[in-house]
This record gives sequence, structure tokens and C-alpha cells, in this order.
Amino acid sequence: MKRQLLPLVAFAAYMLVGGDAYPAPVDQLSVCYIEHPPYYFTEDGQPKGILVAKVKAVLEAARIRHEFKPMPAKRALERVERDPTAISIGWFRTEERERRFIFSRPIYTNRPPELLVLSSRVAEFRNHRTFAGLMKDAFFRLGTIVGHSEGEYCDAIIATHAGDVYHLAGTRVQLVKMLRSYRIDGVLVPPEEVDALTEAAGIPRDEMTTIKLDDIPAGNARHIIFNKNTNPGVIATINAVIQSLEDASSGSASSPPLTPATGPGAGEAPHRQAGAGH
Repeated sequence: MKRQLLPLVAFAAYMLVGGDAYPAPVDQLSVCYIEHPPYYFTEDGQPKGILVAKVKAVLEAARIRHEFKPMPAKRALERVERDPTAISIGWFRTEERERRFIFSRPIYTNRPPELLVLSSRVAEFRNHRTFAGLMKDAFFRLGTIVGHSEGEYCDAIIATHAGDVYHLAGTRVQLVKMLRSYRIDGVLVPPEEVDALTEAAGIPRDEMTTIKLDDIPAGNARHIIFNKNTNPGVIATINAVIQSLEDASSGSASSPPLTPATGPGAGEAPHRQAGAGH
């Protein structure tokens, strides 16, 4: 029942910010997404996932026609940067991306990321409590995806240890397979992703485990990103619907709707996340 009510609540918020004043003047949005379960992935030719469902509900409540398009991370960013009618979902905020895109209100917040390693190798990591300390160890090689951000804190550490990082122009599933074949030693992963990753890679779950690292900040917010020239009314409408969903899930209807804005986040104060992800 709650799932059915949320789009109706979201539409009500859309009307409150002025459905007539901000009619989302766009024929259709292309929603670029990457293969990154459980957030977004393609199954039987259809887009699926936690954030696919949420963004679909937001756009339907905002009465914006849309089409989901799967593509690699780098291509998704390039598409949004050149096309005001394209958006991409689930991105973390970084300084470099703020120069290129407008960010929505957060649509999801990850649990604190952890280091995914082979269960048989856990003893090798026993003396490492921090990501900074681990990256200084000559034995360790991290695997990451080209075009992904691991968050400002981790990105800064990775940048100083470029020779100890394998940047894959592929998917996290491929990274997990590389981990199993000893080509890399670890991958930063939010814990809610581990089951989906190991299943997609065809690896028994008990072969992999995660290690908490004390210095990695929590609170990794994911956003929708927009082209810098996207119509402000479109962004304001989407942000208002996102806020109404937040109000509905918290049981509050008292928060005022967002008003149109053209700065970073289109109505949301700039806030960059530190953590793991893309």
C-alpha cells in the first residue's frame, strides 16, 4: 500500500510547487544508467534495481516522459554533459563533477563502504585498520572502475598511490572476478552491494568477505545529475518530488517544497560526499 501511495504524494508536491508554473518543459528525458546492481541493472532487457524504481516513480509523479538507457559510466557522463535532455542516476558528488553537472537532492544514501577481499586472505589484512595505511603497504593492489569516484577522501589517497591501483574500463562484476583470480587484492564496496556482486560474478558468497576500515567516512549520498543547461523548471520539479518522497517516508508533510534554482544541486546547498561508489 505504501508503495502505491508514494507516487500520489509525490504528485501532490509537484502541484504544490506549481504544476502550471513549472510544467517540466521537455518532451522526454533519457535516463542513463550503468550496470551496478542492486541499484540499477538490466534483466530480460528491462531496467531494474532500487534506484531505477525510485527514479521511475519520481519522473512519473512529475509527469515527465522518460526512457532508460544502459551504458558504461564514462559514456553516461559524456552524454549528460552534452545533452540537456539526458540525466544519469546514482552519482556521488565531487568537486570535478560539480564543475560539469547540476546535482539533484540526494535520492539514496549508502551504508559505509567496506573492503571486499577473499575470505581465504583475511589474515593478511589483520594489521590494517585504515584505508590510508593499507594503501601504503606494497603488497596491496586496489581495483577500481574508470569513471567512478570512491569519494573525495579515498580518491585523494588513491591519487597518491596510482601505481598500486588497477583502473578497469569495465564493471564491478569483472573486478570481483579479478579479485578471485588474485589479479587485485581488494575492492571498496558498500555492504548492500556484496550479495548482488558475488551472485552476478557466479562466486559463492562464502568465498568473499568484507573488512571495515576505520577512516572511511560514511554517508555516501547518490544523486541524479543534469546537464548545466537543463531547464531549471525540470530540475525544480524533480527536486520537489524527491523531497515529497522523503517527507512521506519520514511521516512528515510539513517541509516546504523546493523552489527553482540554477546553482549546484538546483535548490540543494553544495555538499560533497566522501566514500565509495561512482
